[in-house]
Amino acid sequence: MSPRKEDNPGTPAQVKYVPNKEFLTFLACAFFFTTMQGVAGNYRRSYLVDTLLLDENAVSAISTVTAAVSFALSFFFAMLVDRAPKPGKDKFRPLVWLSAIPAGIFAVLMFWTPGIFSELSIVLMIAYQCVVVVAYNASCYFAGVFSHIAAVITPELRERDKIMSFRSIASAVGNSAPLVVVAVLGLLKANPAHPNRPMQAPPGFGSCRRRCARRSVP
Repeated sequence: MSPRKEDNPGTPAQVKYVPNKEFLTFLACAFFFTTMQGVAGNYRRSYLVDTLLLDENAVSAISTVTAAVSFALSFFFAMLVDRAPKPGKDKFRPLVWLSAIPAGIFAVLMFWTPGIFSELSIVLMIAYQCVVVVAYNASCYFAGVFSHIAAVITPELRERDKIMSFRSIASAVGNSAPLVVVAVLGLLKANPAHPNRPMQAPPGFGSCRRRCARRSVP
């Protein structure tokens, strides 16, 4: 990247290392990444309780196992990131490209459970949820290193501070966006005859929920 000087009359010339296109792309990545994390964080428990009909003990077991395993693996992941061979922002870029698609796939799988698990055993369902969540957390760990790019994307201090400030704003908006989107979709899909009825789950969730309900009936 070749630096470019900005002409500002009356002030010392500043060197601009980050083109506007790259700057906007970085902000878009920060927004959509935190949006995906906001969906998982805000609605994960609702999916387990309201759709899969798991009790509090099962939900607590999933949360405890996934948190412990993800925490243990984070030390190994940190060593891999630290030993990345290329310096500067190119040290993080390959990790982001390789983990972005898996992170999106596992984010979808967190809210989709094959009906065969509910038919066979609740233990298999819990094990499936644990594996998917750990894989999602691992993918997000590597995909999330893109936030470190802001610290190495430019040697200019003021430009780096500007990028990091806008990244924080984009991340905050992205993390809250799912709440607004779901609220709007709920209003659009509300039944005029029953305005207080909640929005229906997608068809794929219904079959698993019916199987869980049949399993829980003595």
